Amino acid sequence: MEDSASSSDSNLQVTSSPNKDDDKCQRIPCESDYEVLKLISNGAYGAVYLVKEKTTRQRFAMKKINKNNLMLRNQVEQVFAERDIMSFTDNPFVVSMYCSFETKVCLLFFICITDFMK
Repeated sequence: MEDSASSSDSNLQVTSSPNKDDDKCQRIPCESDYEVLKLISNGAYGAVYLVKEKTTRQRFAMKKINKNNLMLRNQVEQVFAERDIMSFTDNPFVVSMYCSFETKVCLLFFICITDFMK
């Protein structure tokens, strides 16, 4: 059984386990961890940006979706289905999800960039 506790830094999650050797600190991702390089596309629900993770310099496509737009258009279930498909599908014709999280205003999907997207 694992217990989670937050420190004073809201982006730091400490996970402890019965085995002291397994204790580890994991940083919860946030939007400020990424640098926006350029706008790729703008759509009805949000926008897609080319971003670079600041620590690893790895590039991703960041899909930023406004929560209010989703709720007004009754599209919440469709967005969660899209997230699940990208997360769990192992197919060369479907993009892969690196991570996803939410802010107070929007949902953020980080999509792995393949060679043909560069």
